[in-house]
Amino acid sequence: MPGTHNNIFGIGLPRTGTTSLARALELYGIDTIHFPFDLYDEGLDAPVIEDNTAFVDTPVPMLYQKLDQRCSGSKFILTVRDKESWLESMEWLRTEGRKIWPPDPKRERYKREFYGTDDFDRDVLSEKFDAYHEEVNRYFEGREADLLRLNIIDSSSTAALVDFLGLEGDPKPWPRANASRKANLMQELAYQFEKRGFKNSGAFIRRIDSGLRRRLRHDS
Repeated sequence: MPGTHNNIFGIGLPRTGTTSLARALELYGIDTIHFPFDLYDEGLDAPVIEDNTAFVDTPVPMLYQKLDQRCSGSKFILTVRDKESWLESMEWLRTEGRKIWPPDPKRERYKREFYGTDDFDRDVLSEKFDAYHEEVNRYFEGREADLLRLNIIDSSSTAALVDFLGLEGDPKPWPRANASRKANLMQELAYQFEKRGFKNSGAFIRRIDSGLRRRLRHDS
């Protein structure tokens, strides 16, 4: 069961264990939205803010200060990892990841607004990584009880999370999810169609791929 907090915001950058954090919060019975993009599209008064407790990943890193002002008494979790491995993972996300997931113009716009680029630009992303963590440190200076810095990648259990949020239940192993991987053949084919401007064909192939993978999971 959740503790006595109001809201929980996962403010770590993508590829820092955000999917694992979202799934861990759900394991403890906390209503969690991973990628609460309505907050970017509709603003902080989007219905999703009232209907859920925890919000993790894009676009929360852009909005956390405004969310802090709107939702007083909330808890913030900064998932972290070393910069070099993060850059490697972001390179995967901006290359192989674009084959795995369908294109989304709104997310590309967010990337340009938040990072300054929607491609893998190592220098731009490196500067953003440093600037963002310096900004978070300044913002929460003197408010250590409100912010948990959490390295999920190097952690074996949810003990720090349980303690920070005052959760009932024993620590659990972290759910490991969304690891870097190669696109399958159908995802690669869909991406090639999309890159050439045949978006409908790419979307059709992705629907077939999604259906096949759901059937395989069900059969297993």
